[in-house]
Amino acid sequence: MSPVNRTRSPRTGTHRSRLLAGAMAAATVSLTGLCAGPVFAQNIVVNGGAVQSNSTPTTYDSIEVYGTDGSSNPSTYNADAALTLTGNLNAHDLGVFNVNADVSIGTYASSYSGGIINLNAGTLTTTQGLSFDGAGSVTQTAGNYSADSLTLANGAALAYGVGDAIANSVNISGGSTFTFDQNLTLSGYLSLNNGGSISRTTETISALAFYVNNATLDLIAGDTFNPSYSSYVQNGGVVNASAGASLGYLSVQGTNGNGDRATFNVNGDVTVNGSASVYSGGIINLNAGTLTATQGLTFDGVGSVTRTAGNYSTDYLYLSNGATLGYGAGDTITGSVNLSSGAALTLVKDLSITGGLAIDGATTTLASAGNAISAGYLNVSNNATVTLDQ
Repeated sequence: MSPVNRTRSPRTGTHRSRLLAGAMAAATVSLTGLCAGPVFAQNIVVNGGAVQSNSTPTTYDSIEVYGTDGSSNPSTYNADAALTLTGNLNAHDLGVFNVNADVSIGTYASSYSGGIINLNAGTLTTTQGLSFDGAGSVTQTAGNYSADSLTLANGAALAYGVGDAIANSVNISGGSTFTFDQNLTLSGYLSLNNGGSISRTTETISALAFYVNNATLDLIAGDTFNPSYSSYVQNGGVVNASAGASLGYLSVQGTNGNGDRATFNVNGDVTVNGSASVYSGGIINLNAGTLTATQGLTFDGVGSVTRTAGNYSTDYLYLSNGATLGYGAGDTITGSVNLSSGAALTLVKDLSITGGLAIDGATTTLASAGNAISAGYLNVSNNATVTLDQ
């Protein structure tokens, strides 16, 4: 038998090239398939006046748009089709982000330092918050927004209309304006700071509570706040409460840099479903209607309460440190009265309370003006004065 020839023929270069080309082609197809998935999402940065867009549904981690080119043309991202970001969106330093379709943000979206977000079409949705800082930092033509919280600062302006949604909180500051075209319902706080304001006609607010610091808030009939939470007017802030407003606890305190006192104006029947306290320069003005505080009223300091044509109704009244008040027709105190440190209460009608009448301090006075007093007990201490007949 002839021996078997076990020598293999050498592979030609052409044959090897074909094999390699086939392997590479297979690898390219595989990577392309993987790149389509979110595992290869990217952090997109658009700067130097560049323009980038997506014309088909796209997912990225985040987008940052900022800066201009040498001709001052802004860096721009155009979301021309559905866009999903698992992280955040930032437009700053003159960068522009155009919302031209539905855009979904996994965390927050913000524009600041001259950056702009334009709501042109579709809905910009964020899981956390929307923040617009600066005049012109947001524009809205035919687009909408949906967020857990909204922050407007330093002259930013935005409307809240049909198709817009805010779940938790709103913070308006630095001369910014928030305009209502529909009722606003929040699970958290409405905050106005340093000249921040809201504009509306008949649209109502329902929120946990409000915080007004060196700003002005006008409450209207139908505005309601959680009875278990405190609302604050601070540092020169002003709240004008019309008839029908209802809130939980109320604290009014502090002055601003110009010496303007925090003020709560009662301009109609207003209900505080807890206690109202005024101190450290704050004022409650009883201008009209009745302020009803279901638990108590505390006025601490000279001028902490003034009255023109309004009344009050409460279970407990506490006047201290020079606060003065009358008790007359239309006023109601059911539980107890505590006067101290130079405070004065003048009766214009009989006083009948179920709890105690406590008067403390040499300059503290209760003037009955001939009106009868009925109380659970009387406690006069530290040279206080009770004038039972004058």
